[in-house]
Amino acid sequence: MLALPIGWAAAQQAAAPENPVRAGLGIMTRVVSESGAQIDSHRYEQLPREAAEFERGLEQLTEGLTGAPPALRQSLGPLLAKARVASSAMAEAARSRNEAMIPVTHRQLAAAVKAIEEKLPPAERPGPS
Repeated sequence: MLALPIGWAAAQQAAAPENPVRAGLGIMTRVVSESGAQIDSHRYEQLPREAAEFERGLEQLTEGLTGAPPALRQSLGPLLAKARVASSAMAEAARSRNEAMIPVTHRQLAAAVKAIEEKLPPAERPGPS
């Protein structure tokens, strides 16, 4: 576990009414949930749109990390890259109707989001919905 200055998370909360890290991760988490439901019901046509929404959340989270401690940004870098690749792969699998790869790429996406969430301080994680 990274030792993070407690002030960073508190400053993020106080800096803006909507914390971009928490909001971005919230979007990403929602996309994982909604795309999982679509996959379970074999409705793949919306997965490319979901991947685009995921990218928007990922960008928001990344922008929100600008003032984060360097150690946190460094530890999240590879996880953010994995999430981006998994999202893109899921969209491509859906566009090509590769039904064998769609659930595989979704599991990779879900694992990447979980790993990102676990690296963030609790104050940066989305609350229960």
